[in-house]
Amino acid sequence: MGLNLDSKFDPQITESHLRIYFATCPNNFEFQRFVGNGAGANAWLVRHRKQAGDQWDRIVIKTPLGIAASGYDPDPLDIGFGVNEFAQERKLLNTIRTRHLVRLIKFRRNDDPLRQNGAPEFFKKWIYLEYLPHGTLGELTRKCATHRVAHLPNRLLWRIFMCLIRACVAMAYVPDVPADRYDANEEPCAVHKKSVGYSHNDLHTDNIMIGDMLSDPDDEEHSISPVVKFIDLEEEKVEE
Repeated sequence: MGLNLDSKFDPQITESHLRIYFATCPNNFEFQRFVGNGAGANAWLVRHRKQAGDQWDRIVIKTPLGIAASGYDPDPLDIGFGVNEFAQERKLLNTIRTRHLVRLIKFRRNDDPLRQNGAPEFFKKWIYLEYLPHGTLGELTRKCATHRVAHLPNRLLWRIFMCLIRACVAMAYVPDVPADRYDANEEPCAVHKKSVGYSHNDLHTDNIMIGDMLSDPDDEEHSISPVVKFIDLEEEKVEE
C-alpha cells in the first residue's frame, strides 16, 4: 500500500504562494499551473522569456512536497522526504551532460523570482527544469491499454530503448567534454581504476518522460521520433 500524504500536504498551499511570488516578479515570468507530483516533490508549469518581445518558453519549477498549512516539514512522517534531494539532483545534472537526462535550467540569482520575493524561508529548495510536453512512458503505455493499442512499431520501440541505453551509458561513464558534445557522453569510454559513475536509484516508467523532436541535423533518430529522458534523479555514486 502506498502512503497517502494528501491530507497533510495540499498542493494548493504551495500554489497560492507561487502565484504571489510570480505575480510580483518582472513580466518575463508567468506562473501557469500544477503539472504533477512524485514521492517528495511537486512540479509546476511556468512560462519564461529573456526579454519583452521574445518568444515564451515553458519550464518546470520543482518544489518540495513537505509544505503544509503549518509550514515546511523537512521530513514528513520521518520517511526521508526532505530538500537534500534537490541539491543532489542539481549537482548530478550539472555533472552529467547528455541529451537523455532532463535538462537543468539555470538563472542568475537576481533573475530568479523566488530569490527576489522571500521564498527561501518557505520553500527552502527548488530547481528549474526543462518542460517535456508529451508525458511519461507510463502514461503512454496506459493510454495504449485504454485505446486497445496492442502493438507499437518495432522501429519506435527500438528508438525508445536506445534512448534509455544512452542515458544509462552517460551516467556510467562521465567524461570531461564540452557541454554540446552529447555524442561523446553517450558512448562507453576508457575509465580510470577509481572512476565514479552514477545510478538512477528510482527508475520506473513514470520517471521516464517523452520530449520533443530534436532539430540537430546529425541526429537521425530524434528527427522522426521524440527524445526520451530520465527525470527525478538522485545522486547515487557507483565507484569502480
